[in-house]
Amino acid sequence: MIIATLKENVKSQLNEHQINFVERGLNRVLEIQETLKTVKNSEIKFFYIKELFILFAEMEKVKFTRSYEGEQEEEIKTTVQNLKQTIAFYRNVVSHFPFYNTWSEIWISKEYTKALQSKHQLEQNNFGSIYKYLAACENMTSYTYRVKLHQKDEPYIFTLRYPKNIEEDTKIYFKDMVNEDELLMWLFDLTPYLY
Repeated sequence: MIIATLKENVKSQLNEHQINFVERGLNRVLEIQETLKTVKNSEIKFFYIKELFILFAEMEKVKFTRSYEGEQEEEIKTTVQNLKQTIAFYRNVVSHFPFYNTWSEIWISKEYTKALQSKHQLEQNNFGSIYKYLAACENMTSYTYRVKLHQKDEPYIFTLRYPKNIEEDTKIYFKDMVNEDELLMWLFDLTPYLY
């Protein structure tokens, strides 16, 4: 059985129920990580990816101050903030557009997101968070992330690519932003920094 516990400086900020909630969530993340070591089927992987997005979104509701030790504190804070925004975007897309079976199938466009808006919202140019994230991508630079794999001395490097020059009807495929295996590596590697 996997048992995750929060750091003491985090526990001191939370009540007993919050600690239990987040630790149960972390344990589920670790269980999924173990399960995915043997899963090859893309549809099954995608099922677990969606579950991870839900877990992170729910655990994020428990608020506390995070501190990161060492020279890389600013880099870690930036990475964690990037991760949170991107996870929220991915989660919102797979929740509101539940038509996909695998990571490589998922696409979204600015125009497509308008299907979720009321006539009044469209008239007011009041678009939702998915549309706003896509619009913000225009000003974001691709983010290179180094994952330190336990079995290797050298870090594995990959890039989260933000789409550019997005027209209203441009299809943005998630696989072009980050592939499925890199996404999972990124999520699992950063989990200790989130909690």
